[in-house]
Amino acid sequence: MISKQKLFRRLALGTLLTLFYASEATASLLGDSVQVDVNFSVLNPIGGGTLPISYSDSFTVIHPGHEVNENLGLAQISIDVDPVAETIDLSVQDLVGVGAMNVSGTAVFSDLDWLDAGGSPVAGVISGAVISSNPGNYPFSVGHTDDSITITIDSPFNLPPSGTVALTISYSAEHIPEPTTALLVTLGLWGMGYCRRKWS
Repeated sequence: MISKQKLFRRLALGTLLTLFYASEATASLLGDSVQVDVNFSVLNPIGGGTLPISYSDSFTVIHPGHEVNENLGLAQISIDVDPVAETIDLSVQDLVGVGAMNVSGTAVFSDLDWLDAGGSPVAGVISGAVISSNPGNYPFSVGHTDDSITITIDSPFNLPPSGTVALTISYSAEHIPEPTTALLVTLGLWGMGYCRRKWS
């Protein structure tokens, strides 16, 4: 028969393991402030040379709805970050004529932070970013750092009425117990300590 002391030690060990492997707090991009820097250039169909399509600003991730819809003269830039599906949609719409814009350049999303339910950043890094939708087979590629994503047009292409690319991002958060789990474990350990003193 297991003694009370051994039973207590086993219960305490089990509780500590539960705390260590407790589920992570829910985190998402919802409410995060993101910096975007779009630096595209297009061949000038009339006078030669290139013309810039530039946009630099920060936005707050919302859901549902687009975060950015900006008329840049030559093109319309649209950005939709979905914090539930963890996707970013970037659309560039030609405003001057189909096939008139031979586009190249980059779009960089930086300061990407996953937030908990209280709006505080959850420690972790971006572990992956892949193009999940590219219906026009445009020459897009994607790269990432710990907190940023870069979409690159690898070679100039004639922009159709709307060139859209969607990418899916993966985030590896540090293992952080939910507050309720930590509280329950603390109360459980206190209760077992009290029972041990009462039994001895």
